[in-house]
Amino acid sequence: MLEIDKYEFYTLDEILRCPDPQLREAILKKRNNALNNLLKDRFYRRIIDSEDSLIDIFQTIDEADIEYESCSVFPGDMLLLYPQFRERKAKDEVVCDVSGAIINAGSLYINFQLFIDNVTRDRRYVLSRPWKSEIGASDIFPTTVPELDSLDMRLRNSYDMRCDGTYDYYDMSTRIGDGINLRRLDVKTKKLV
Repeated sequence: MLEIDKYEFYTLDEILRCPDPQLREAILKKRNNALNNLLKDRFYRRIIDSEDSLIDIFQTIDEADIEYESCSVFPGDMLLLYPQFRERKAKDEVVCDVSGAIINAGSLYINFQLFIDNVTRDRRYVLSRPWKSEIGASDIFPTTVPELDSLDMRLRNSYDMRCDGTYDYYDMSTRIGDGINLRRLDVKTKKLV
């Protein structure tokens, strides 16, 4: 039998299966009050599963600080990343942004674009230009906030870093830029600012 004082430990499914309708409604009311306060935050709405127990939801929020908080590109801001990898066929010669190699016309390459939702500032960004790479070299492109920050710091400090055996960040920064270069997207007009 469920206990009203332990409402934060129950998932929505467990509460809905409670045979006592009065207890079920009382627990749902307490749970929904707490959950509605969390769901007022736009970032929390995107990362939590409202069917989980409140304890699990709070744990997700605590872990999100590590997973979604930027320390380099937008220090202290919470970011959601939406990476887009598209395989393209080169019409003309293309220079690989990662290695500097020439991708011949007719060869396949990866076209990478990154949409960043800065939830803290309620702003959206995209890369200043899509990055292009050979098929096997696209693993360096960031898909998480820690990867984004790491690449940004490596590109910003590329003149001090030696080649790590896989990538030459100084060489890459001559093509991509000194750090992650972004353009702000106006949400209302969906145009770059």
